[in-house]
Amino acid sequence: MSNATTRATKKPAVPTFAQWSAMLRADIERKAAACGCDVSGLTIEIMTTDNTWGDRTGLVFSGASDEVCERAARFFEAWAGKHLRRMGVVGGYNAQESIGYVGKAYFSRYANGAKGWYVDGRGGNTVDPAAMTVTTYYGYVSHPVEIRTGFATSFVYYPCAE
Repeated sequence: MSNATTRATKKPAVPTFAQWSAMLRADIERKAAACGCDVSGLTIEIMTTDNTWGDRTGLVFSGASDEVCERAARFFEAWAGKHLRRMGVVGGYNAQESIGYVGKAYFSRYANGAKGWYVDGRGGNTVDPAAMTVTTYYGYVSHPVEIRTGFATSFVYYPCAE
């Protein structure tokens, strides 16, 4: 009697962020080249898109024109739905699939070194890039030394993240 059927099969390793984001970038570049679109300045960064009850994490695309960045974020939405579950990046309770286009996001950097990406309007905060101001829900106005625009898409939700 063979025990071949009772042996546990080894699951393939889940790719790291660096590995699967390189695959995403290659796919974006290939599709853009087919359309004659330049994406050489496009940057891809990870960000928290919501942290109400846990952390909803996504990618933000910036560094190119708003049109290119928004198209890249929407491309990622479709790409993630096709690839991330199959790769094991999302799925299960601890890394729930939460794929969805978020929209415009702003990067703010302050003189003291504080920096981060924020979804405009989330939590009552608003960003005015022309005036270089960020206004909080409580009405406090801060003046970052840098503001950049990007477009974000969520892909995973970590429930009750600490």
